[in-house]
Amino acid sequence: MIRIISSWAIVFSAITLFLSLVAPVLLAIWFCKKFGVNFSVIMAGALTFIIFQLVLRIPLLQLLTLRYPNLVPEPQDTAALLLYAFFLSLTAALFEEGGRWLVFKFLLKKQPSWQNAVGFGLGHGGSEAILLVGVNYIFHLLFLVLIKLDLNPFGGTMFYLLENSKAQLLQTPAYMFLLAGIERMFVIPAHIAFSILVVLSLAKSDYKYFLLALAGHFLLNLPTALTVFPYGIVVLYVYLATAFVLALLWIQKAKKYF
Repeated sequence: MIRIISSWAIVFSAITLFLSLVAPVLLAIWFCKKFGVNFSVIMAGALTFIIFQLVLRIPLLQLLTLRYPNLVPEPQDTAALLLYAFFLSLTAALFEEGGRWLVFKFLLKKQPSWQNAVGFGLGHGGSEAILLVGVNYIFHLLFLVLIKLDLNPFGGTMFYLLENSKAQLLQTPAYMFLLAGIERMFVIPAHIAFSILVVLSLAKSDYKYFLLALAGHFLLNLPTALTVFPYGIVVLYVYLATAFVLALLWIQKAKKYF
């Protein structure tokens, strides 16, 4: 039986591409115009993610893995996977929330407003969506279309890359291509909520808000380990949807604290 790429896989991938690449930019532009926020605040948030996650944390984790190859657990070792998820979640919280605190402390300390905190979070969460999902889905969608049309105009390395991707893409349920985009939309409000907490910690000289941001970020990342369990992906997305609603409620409520 010859298997072909589902049209739904292409549609869902296109939706994810829009949600993770186009939507964050449109949202940032709309917010800056509506609330009079300088776009440099958005860029500061974006650069915070790039520097503290992509330039510092991920390369350090890669170096650590090279030095200690047994650090990454085997898929069947559930206890070790949970411990590793704890470690990754903790380092993500420390680097990203620490980065937010440093940037606002030394670059934006004269601008501790709700609008700037939200704009900063939009830049941070938006850049994460664009760089971790959006850019990848440009090529992902291209590959799906080429496979669907049974075309391979590439030569050399790209030819083998497309051929190797084909089997994996054919085995992936179509709905999975939508989940990455939904996840990014669920997570961006959380980044805004964390940014508000960090700015409040500086504006009020009260570190409890920073600790709440650390704890929130840690708890947001930790359930990724659930995917190793039956129905874990369902539980994960219900969890993220709950975090999405709570983040939106906090973003609105936080206005009165400034």
